Order: sequence, then C-alpha cells, then structure tokens
Amino acid sequence: MFSRRRGGEKGSSAGLNDGLESGFKGSAPPSNPGITFARKRKSQMACGCVGMSLLILMLCAVATKDGRVLMRGFQSAFTGAKHTTLRLPSLPPPFVATSGKGALSDKPVKVGIVGAGMGGLAAAYTLHESNVERAAKIAKAKATDTVGHLSPCTTTHAHQGEDRLDDCIPPEYDITVFEADSRVGGHSYTVNFPTTEPKGTYPCDVGYAYNPTMASYNIVRAFERKHKLEMDGPLQQHVQVYKTGFGEVTKDEAEALDGECDRFNSVIEWVRNNPLLSTVLYGPISLRTMLALHGLSDDFFLYRLYPVIRFVIVAGSKGAMLDASALGGMATFKTGWASCYNAELHGSFDWYTVKEGSESHLQVFKEILGSRIRTSARVEKVGEGKDGKGMDITVVGEKPQHFDAVVMALQPTDIATAMGDEAPEWLTKITTEEITVAVHSDERFMRKDGGEALTKEESEGKPNMIYVANSMGGDYANAALSVYWDSIHGDHVTPRPIVTYNPECLSDDWEDKTLKGEVFRTRFKHTHLPPVSTYLQCEEGIQASHNAKEAKIFYAGAFADGFSLSHSGAMKSGIAAARSMGARPNVGDFFTAHEFRDKPGFEAVLRETKGAKSVAERRREL
Repeated sequence: MFSRRRGGEKGSSAGLNDGLESGFKGSAPPSNPGITFARKRKSQMACGCVGMSLLILMLCAVATKDGRVLMRGFQSAFTGAKHTTLRLPSLPPPFVATSGKGALSDKPVKVGIVGAGMGGLAAAYTLHESNVERAAKIAKAKATDTVGHLSPCTTTHAHQGEDRLDDCIPPEYDITVFEADSRVGGHSYTVNFPTTEPKGTYPCDVGYAYNPTMASYNIVRAFERKHKLEMDGPLQQHVQVYKTGFGEVTKDEAEALDGECDRFNSVIEWVRNNPLLSTVLYGPISLRTMLALHGLSDDFFLYRLYPVIRFVIVAGSKGAMLDASALGGMATFKTGWASCYNAELHGSFDWYTVKEGSESHLQVFKEILGSRIRTSARVEKVGEGKDGKGMDITVVGEKPQHFDAVVMALQPTDIATAMGDEAPEWLTKITTEEITVAVHSDERFMRKDGGEALTKEESEGKPNMIYVANSMGGDYANAALSVYWDSIHGDHVTPRPIVTYNPECLSDDWEDKTLKGEVFRTRFKHTHLPPVSTYLQCEEGIQASHNAKEAKIFYAGAFADGFSLSHSGAMKSGIAAARSMGARPNVGDFFTAHEFRDKPGFEAVLRETKGAKSVAERRREL
C-alpha cells in the first residue's frame, strides 16, 4: 500500500531523524559509576582455549547462509550501527499525489492500530502530529496563494532522494486505535492505593515504573518536557536477595559471589572495549554457554544476574534467559544499568518515575487522540483485504473493517494469533510468558515472619526491595520481587503499599488467594529475550515489512525496537512505524526536537529538585 523505492535511503526530517537514531541511543556508563570497578580483584580473563573455541564456533556459523545472516545482523545490532527498526525509510505516500499543476488529493490514508500500549499510542500520536503539520502547511499555502507550489513528500523529487519538508506535505491519516481492555496503556499501569495516613491514595506503577538517567531514556524525558510532566526521584532502592523461602545468603557465599562478579566484570569491560571482536565471539552463543565458558556458577546467575535482568527488563523465566543471546544478557551490565555486586544491583544511574505514575503519560495520549481510541474492542482477526488490497480488521462481534494499512502493536504472540495463517514465520518464533502482579499490604512478602508494618523510624536503613529466588523445577526457575512503593520514593504512608511480582513463587497458597490488604491483581504478558537466530530473523522481518514495495503492515512495541523491552523502546518503535508510512510531524515542535532533549548537567538539577520542572529558575537546565 505504501509504494516506495527500494534501498531505503535515510529519511528526511533531520531533527526528528537525529533524535531517533543518534540522540536516543544507549550510552556507555558515566564517568563516575556506582558500579565500583575499583573493588574488582585482579582480572581473571577466559583462557586462550575458550577464545579459540568461540572462534571455531563463529567460523562454523559463518560457513552457512544462516550464519552469514547472523554475523551481518550482529554487526549492525551490537557494534553501534544504527538500529534497523529506527532507520526511517524513504517512501512516496500513495494517496497524496500531484495532478495537473500540483492539486492535492484529499483522500486520507486509513490506518488501523491494534493495541493501545505505549507503541500503539506513540504511533497514533505521531500520525496525529503529522496531520497537524499537514494542515498548517496547507493553511499557510492558501493564505499566501502558493498551494500550487506544494507537493507530496516523496524521495523522488529532492536532493539525494531526501524529502524537502519546507515545500512538501505528508498524507492525511484517518486513525483508529483498537484496544481490547477497558483502559489504555498496556504495561503502563498506575494503581491508586488507598491510604489512611495521609487520607487519600498513593500512585503505584505495576508495569512500566523506572526512568534511569541513561541516554536511551532521553526520549521519555523529552516527552515529559514537551508536555510539562514532572519526574519524581531519585528513587531510594535498597535491595535484599534471599534464597528460596527467605533463606539467607551467608557472608562466605556472598564473598564467593563477589569473586565471580569480579570475573564477570572483567568480561564486561573487555566486551565494552572490544565491540567488534566481542560480537564475533559472543554473538552466536547463548548466555548459558557464555557463563559456562567463564566458569560462572548457577548461583551467580540466580542471585546476581537474574534479579536485575528479571525485574529491570522483566523478560522471562530463568531458563528462557539462559537460552537467549549472550550479548543480550550482558547488555544490561555493559551499559551500566546494573551491577552484579549485591548492594549495587541497580547500577550507576539515578532512577526516577514520572510524578503521579505513568498514568500521566497516558493522559496526554488520551487527551490528544480522544475518540480515535476504541477501548473494549478486542480484535480477533487481522488479514489481507480483498484482492490483496489493504488490510481488514475484525473486532469481536463486528463486521470486518477495511484499512489501507495497519500497525500491529500487541505482544508478538497475540499478533501471531490475530494474523493466523498470514503471520510471518519469524513472528511465530517469539515466545512470551505471563507473570502475576499484585498490590497489597501483606508484610509476609517483605519479612519472613510478616507481622505489623514497621514505623518510619524502624524502616530507616532497611531494605525496601525484597527478591526471593524459587527453584520451581530447577532450570526454569522463577522469583518473587516485592517493593515498598512509598519507601523507594522516600515516603512513608499507612498502610504500606507493596507491589509484588510473582507472589506464587513464595508459596503456592498465594497464587490465587487474596493477600492482606490486596487492592489489585492482574497478569501481564512479557516477551522473552530470544535466541540469537530468532532475534536476527525478527529484525530482518520487521525491516522487510516496513520497506516492502507495497507496505501495508507495520509493527510497534518494545519487541520491535530490537527487543529493548523498555518503555523508551516501545515509544521509539511507534514513532518509527508511523514514519515508515509517511508521517512527517513538525521537526521543531515534535517532542524529539533538540529543545526537549537532555541538557548538560540535567542529572544534577534532577537530584536537587527531585525532578520538579515547576521550579521555574531551573526549568531550562532540565
């Protein structure tokens, strides 16, 4: 449906393009990291035979066609190349054509977006902003009698194949967002926990929660600046890790795990300093193989790596993570997000939340998109339209609706179900799992013996994030994480709001039973970090779909951003999907513009003001 020239030259709109591809990439750790590398013992790097074994694996891999695809993909994905899903392809939009002396067609592009999570909402928002820009340009041209000078944004009429946004207009989009739930947001979900002291409610985020001050989350902070939302933090996180059943990790065990952490950090440091060679050596293997090659124990993974990957990324059970890419598993530590030392599991970045919870983000989208979002509209089928033209979306209990293009912004397994036999093969290889999350005030999840909630004075200096491992059948282990939501924000309310992920991991009795003070419980579906081959097939599949000669199906969601599995990744994927179908919002006013990006020293201002953008004299610095 979206015809374009093949080859995918870099899209126009330099400000927006730079914001996606350059300004919002992940960064190396800061110069003064909380991960105390000075504590490291002498490096114990892998012996030469390990490197030789890995090299042999690599040579065997590249000897096959699939292996060559793997290596090309890894070179792009892990060595600082621009992300495939964020390359903004060139395209001549199909319904904005010139005729005669440049008269503009009024026929809109009808777009159906399936899923109102962060990816779907960001796609709809971007298409809306493109409509605003289109209307402004036409109004200006009419006022100056220069309508005849306008032409559609294509890649065939401008210098070096790039759009010239000063004299071209994007298509008009007729947008409908379909959401199965009665609410929007997906994993962005704020629960208002009732309190008696002070009387009222306390916002608890149960899905998306954190915004670390790392570069890749710049896009979230930019959105908040654009819409004058405030941040809250830095968060005060004190993590305590237990064995199954609140078993203590002894001092000797902790020291042994610190020794393994030293060895792991030496590998991470080498990977960071040798991006190309580390891609060759670690790209084709799983995290399980990498840990075994470096003599790192199962306990080290379970108590030092898994807590971070599991509850920062929330990307699957133990076995699923071990089968994922070694580079994917190491990425959290490579970027400085996290540490494997017990007291520093959340790494070197300050962590913040948006004030009043992620509902603040959703409120912006709801106000802008309004009735174009249809809630309680479960899509049961998405398929190619009659004679292969466009796409049909069928909502349960309704007749099929025809669209020129669709954005699939669900969990990948749900997309595959909706598309049925038309689902591409790469999509069917992605796996997901569900986890339970509950909001309650049951102290048994914070202390083995439970009892009454601690007073503010008694809580001082005590852990406020409790991680309890659970074997659950050995390899496919799981774990429970419970958080005093008020404490990590530096507050103390009554009753204490506790957010617990996987309560059943502490006791089978708690899987279905209501907990003390429970006010909320749901199940979230999360995408696993995939094996290497699946990751690369997905990357190529998404790029091929977005750049097809008659493109009509696009993908959004955290998996579509290179499996970043993050709020920022989902947001970027939605923008990229909209851009891929020709959306061109105003580069100076869209939230990816330079005006809304991080300024030098913004971290210090955030700390001083707890993120309060309402502090007028510091607003510019934020």
